[in-house]
Formats: sequence, C-alpha cells, structure tokens
Amino acid sequence: GMVISVIVLILLFVGIHGRSRALGRKILRASKHEPSAFAEVTVGWSTIAFLCAIPFLGWSIIAIYYFAGGLGAVTLSFFKKRSTSGGADLDSHVL
Repeated sequence: GMVISVIVLILLFVGIHGRSRALGRKILRASKHEPSAFAEVTVGWSTIAFLCAIPFLGWSIIAIYYFAGGLGAVTLSFFKKRSTSGGADLDSHVL
C-alpha cells in the first residue's frame, strides 16, 4: 500500500510539472517574453500554487483538475503510440 502511494505521488508530481511548465509557457508568451524552461516551470508552479490557495475554488476545483490532469498525462504517456510527426504537434494539446 505504501509503495503504491509513493509511486502514485511521484507520477502525480511529474505530471503536474509538465502541466505547470505548459501553463507558464502560455503566460510568458502572452506577455511577449521568450521563456526559458526554468521560467516556465517557476511561473506555472507559482500560478498553480496561488490558485490552489484560494479557499474552496483552489482546494476542490483547481487542485483536483491539475492533479487528475497531471496523473492522467503521465498515465497516457506510458500507453501512447509513437507519432510519425516527430512530436511537433504536442504543444497544441496542452491546457
């Protein structure tokens, strides 16, 4: 039970890392900046943390959305068929 919980938490944070980077990329590009990977992750995590700190909205809606989406993204990445486009279309499907 404990090992499974740790594995799920690790996969959850890997997925949230990807979602936060995509969110940070969108925010920084909207503000006319060409973001570095570090800036994308920092802005994305900060935004998610701020939204999750809002009572009720963050605790129930935002947190569940990002946790489920992050875990789902990692799960799907294990079962995804390889694309012939070389991954060029991956950015278009991110939040």
